[in-house]
Amino acid sequence: MKVYGHQHSSEVFSRETSPSCFEPKAEKLIAFHGKDASYAYNVLADLKAAGASYTRRNIIADMFRRLGVE
Repeated sequence: MKVYGHQHSSEVFSRETSPSCFEPKAEKLIAFHGKDASYAYNVLADLKAAGASYTRRNIIADMFRRLGVE
């Protein structure tokens, strides 16, 4: 994430710390897939909805695979 000199730190991190941008996507996935929705998939979908880069999501997905998280 790029931080520019004129941005206040609360502006930069407001999207990441706001629970409202993460909750709806996970709720939709759970409603659609029920108990078959995986924890890792929900986390990655929430990161994508929050605007995380493909590289960051790929690193986290690799971490989940190595840890055996479904």
